[in-house]
Amino acid sequence: MKKRKFELNSRLVSRVLIGLIVLLVIGIGAGSWFLQKTLTERATETDHTKIDAELSQTELQRAKSLEIYLNQNKAAVEKAQSVVAETKTYQYQNQIVNDIESYAAKAGVSILGYSFPVDTSAAKPDASGLKTVGATLTLKNPVDYVSYLKFLKYIEQNVTKMQITDITLTPDRNNPNQVDSPTVGLKVYVR
Repeated sequence: MKKRKFELNSRLVSRVLIGLIVLLVIGIGAGSWFLQKTLTERATETDHTKIDAELSQTELQRAKSLEIYLNQNKAAVEKAQSVVAETKTYQYQNQIVNDIESYAAKAGVSILGYSFPVDTSAAKPDASGLKTVGATLTLKNPVDYVSYLKFLKYIEQNVTKMQITDITLTPDRNNPNQVDSPTVGLKVYVR
């Protein structure tokens, strides 16, 4: 009986040891897999960080070289700034021209030309403190007097806040219902 008990105990011990060895192998495998996965993620993260640092360094070098270029070419930079500033100040002119063309079409008059100040950045505040810029319109000859009055009325009633500052006209010698050489001076409110 002792022999049988010993055999039973040895079998049990060997099975327990085999089970422990299998669990140990499985644990080592799972640990290796987890460690490998973690290391791979960290390596990828490190590579991305390295690439970002290299890109940042390249951008920094590009910015420094651009700064040097801009410092060496100040005249060209100032000229470019003035061109950009001028095109922005002409933005209001497009609105004025569009509005006046629609008023002229409604009134039945034709516009020959527009005259805006050369230095549009010098908008001057008027008595109310609002900035204004002048403009002059020249109309095609001859103009029907009633149409001319309608045109002036449309300008005065506009939404974009233009005011007539002066008008010039000469009576037509051939037709008393028409005027020659009409011009209209405007004060335009700008921002």
